[in-house]
Amino acid sequence: MDNDELVSVVKELQTQVRTLSEIQNVKDFMAVWALKLDLIEFLKDESQARLTVNSFMTATGTFDMPFGVWGPDKEAIVKSFLAFAKDPDAEPGKEPSVEALGIGWAVHLYFHQTVRVTPWGDTGLEASFKARELVPLLWNGKAKWLLLDNDSVLRKEKGGDWLMHRYGLKAFNLLSNEDAKWAALQGRAGNNEMFEIEKLEKFASAF
Repeated sequence: MDNDELVSVVKELQTQVRTLSEIQNVKDFMAVWALKLDLIEFLKDESQARLTVNSFMTATGTFDMPFGVWGPDKEAIVKSFLAFAKDPDAEPGKEPSVEALGIGWAVHLYFHQTVRVTPWGDTGLEASFKARELVPLLWNGKAKWLLLDNDSVLRKEKGGDWLMHRYGLKAFNLLSNEDAKWAALQGRAGNNEMFEIEKLEKFASAF
């Protein structure tokens, strides 16, 4: 291998390392993004929602949902997101019911992730993020599961951070649990402590 071939190989390896690093950065961003969504739905706080959409989305970023598109106007995203958190059974565009319990808690999880990073514009990067999304949550007082296909696009300016450009959700499936006792498991068992047989038997005898 001559020097020119060696230089070519090194450049190719450097490109691969940079690409792998950016793929991991996208996955790290999505982990933080999921926590932000959890927090907004739990708190239903306007300032928290506004901070997220202004700090973690591009200027023209949108939520592309099965029941419509939120944005790119950031205040429209905040209003729609909070309305959904306050009453997920409300029709899109309608005010949430004052009697609704809303989303008590939610945990956004992304499985089978695939990330593809490509050049965007003159100096930026764009990432296609695809995953199966699973969201256990308390939906108007009932424990349920959301099963979705996540097809999102993120963008990064040169020297900047990754931002959500299109949070895309497809195949919106909602599964119900008629008995929500499992939702109280953490409160009865302690703060995520591992079960011992004696504790498990004591816990089971309470029902």
